Amino acid sequence: MKSFKMGIAQGTAEPRNRRDRKKFDPIAAAYQNAKAEALKNGASEKEATAIGNKAQAEFLARRAKEREGKPQQKSKGGAIKKPAMMYGGMANNKKHMYSAGGSVTANLGLAALKKQRPDVVAKMMKGKE
Repeated sequence: MKSFKMGIAQGTAEPRNRRDRKKFDPIAAAYQNAKAEALKNGASEKEATAIGNKAQAEFLARRAKEREGKPQQKSKGGAIKKPAMMYGGMANNKKHMYSAGGSVTANLGLAALKKQRPDVVAKMMKGKE
């Protein structure tokens, strides 16, 4: 009896782990399950392959019939929106808004300098308020 090793447990088409699940193909699974079952029941390799091909064709026909009744959803379209501005915090008595969601903090060194040398801070902030 030949074994099927392509990431699928012998005799079943269930994926063994996460990596195998990504590659899981239900069409191939229908073929492998039918072929493994036929081999288990004593069929020759050629007969088992024919049974697997028939099972694969039946699976595809069944899936096509299921999809036939469902209309394909259309895209709604429309313009791409800009990301909304989010509140970033308060600093220097002003609200700060950021599109990427950052945050702002007050410059504590500037606040300490303002206590000692208000004239220097006033000169630095001139035109920014």
